[in-house]
Amino acid sequence: LSFIEVDLEIHGDLKQLDVDEDEEDTLGWEMILNLAHAESRLTWWYLVFMAVAGLIATVGIIQNLPVLLVGAMSLSPDLAPTNSIAVALTAGAFHDFRRSLRTLALGLGVATAVAFLLTLILELTGIIDSGTFYVSDHLVTFVTVVNGSTIIVALAAGVAAMVAFVTGQARGAVGVAISVTTIPAAAYAGIALADRSLGLGTAAIGVLLVNVVCLTLAQILTLVIVRAWKGRKRQPQPVTG
Repeated sequence: LSFIEVDLEIHGDLKQLDVDEDEEDTLGWEMILNLAHAESRLTWWYLVFMAVAGLIATVGIIQNLPVLLVGAMSLSPDLAPTNSIAVALTAGAFHDFRRSLRTLALGLGVATAVAFLLTLILELTGIIDSGTFYVSDHLVTFVTVVNGSTIIVALAAGVAAMVAFVTGQARGAVGVAISVTTIPAAAYAGIALADRSLGLGTAAIGVLLVNVVCLTLAQILTLVIVRAWKGRKRQPQPVTG
């Protein structure tokens, strides 16, 4: 072979190697759809983890122990249905969308219900007095008021969630970021409703809904960008000497 032919062959091999490495970094579209479909299912272990997360978050809020909130967020498995919702909407798979939405809603509902019941039990047993336990003003604001920070955090968490989903990397850490936007608000809503603070409970549910919407929008946008980028990578590249 001439030097030019060898150079072209090596250059083409390197191009193919770059494409192969990029393909390995992200899942294929069919695999993404299959994984999202699997993770949209409602399972007993999902509800158990959401219940435990709600319980731990409740104790953390009532006792003002941030470490317990972090623990609750690390246990919460709500990363799976939020990603599945975004994938289903992007693919137009409305059956999977409804199933994913039901899974997420029931999981968050269980966390809120556990917080509600635990608060009632603590009040009835005299462990805490109704309306007298102190909750940090910063935490109350975070879970009951929608502001710029609320939206920024939810959007950033949504981007990280979808990147982790399509690459299969750092899903545990990203799961905590997702739960920052869900578990504290869900648990606080249950606490406030049990303590007959209907205004705060309703506000926390409102923040939760806004967070889920912002998460979903960011996840959809990220998935669309990743798919477009992968499509561009698949296009044949001209080989020049």
